[in-house]
Formats: sequence, structure tokens, C-alpha cells
Amino acid sequence: MGRDPFARTGRRSPAHGRDNGSDGGGRLFPPVAWDAAEPAGSSGLTADGFSRATFLEAPVCDGCGAGFEFDGGAFAADRCAACLAKPYAFQRARAACVYDDASRDLILKFKHGDRHEHAPLFARWISRAAADLIAEADAVAPVPLHPFRLISRRFNQAAEIARPLARMSGLAYLPDAWCGRGAPTARAARARGGGG
Repeated sequence: MGRDPFARTGRRSPAHGRDNGSDGGGRLFPPVAWDAAEPAGSSGLTADGFSRATFLEAPVCDGCGAGFEFDGGAFAADRCAACLAKPYAFQRARAACVYDDASRDLILKFKHGDRHEHAPLFARWISRAAADLIAEADAVAPVPLHPFRLISRRFNQAAEIARPLARMSGLAYLPDAWCGRGAPTARAARARGGGG
């Protein structure tokens, strides 16, 4: 890390605290909400944007993370009809929210617009939605992107979310756990079993 030229003077550098509004930098440049061009108390969504997002909580399908309409109780299947008919290649999944008009713009800004600052927010959302899976996990390993897709996007979104998720969950972060020939890609991980 570079040396702080303000360290000897006892003053903080002007950039210090800009993101959280903790000093003059934060007052001059307050955080802006990610879903609207308006000042916010902290980084994230406006209250209106947060209230419009549909967060997924139990009961959800254990196979794809989609929400169930209602809790079927102890005798209900843990998978939706689509996952029972044609399971995914992976065993369990969780989704933080429904991909709809309320979440689409934020997700696409992160995915295609180089908005890396969204990663910790998505990690918090995933940590809540996947709490039961995280409790059983030993590590967090992002699914690698196909090399051509990595070139076009310039970063792996899964890795950017996995890093803060591992940190806040107290788990090991294994960015290269899946590598080499035969490593799953995001598309392969989404593919349904049976060659679909």
C-alpha cells in the first residue's frame, strides 16, 4: 500500500471516509444510492428500491432457489416440480432475490457495467438467503467463467461476490478451486442434467 502523505500531520487524507460519510470527505461527497441518483445515508439502495426488491426466503426449492408459494410443511418436497422432473447438475442452490424489474438494472450494472462496488451488497443478500448452506460449508469457491466471457466482461462476478461472502461468513475463499480441464463454467453449472 502507498504511504499516506497526511500521516505525519495527524490529519486524515481527503479520500478517507468518503464512502461512509465519517468525515469531511463524506460530507463533501456523500454516498449515492445505487438505484437512483440521490444521496444516501450509506452505500446501497434507496428505501424505495429496497422495498421493491423481492427477497427470497424459506421456503425455497433446494435445487434452484426459487421461492415456493407457501410452506408445505414437513411432508412437502424440498424441490420444485421443474427440479424434480429435470435436476440441475449441482445439488443445491440459493438465490438472493427475484430477477425482475426491481432488481434487473442493479444486477446488469454489476454484471456488464463494471460496478464492482455492488459485490458486497450482493454478498450480504446471498449470506442471508443461503444461511443454511453457508452453515454447512467449509469454503466459498466461485464458478469460473469461460475464458472468452472473462475477456469480454473483464472480471468474474461470482469471484467478486464470493470474496466478501467468504470474509463475512468466516470461511476460506478458494478462487482457484475449480481450474484446469473439465472445470465447470457458469453455463455448465446451470445446465440441467441429462444433456439439456
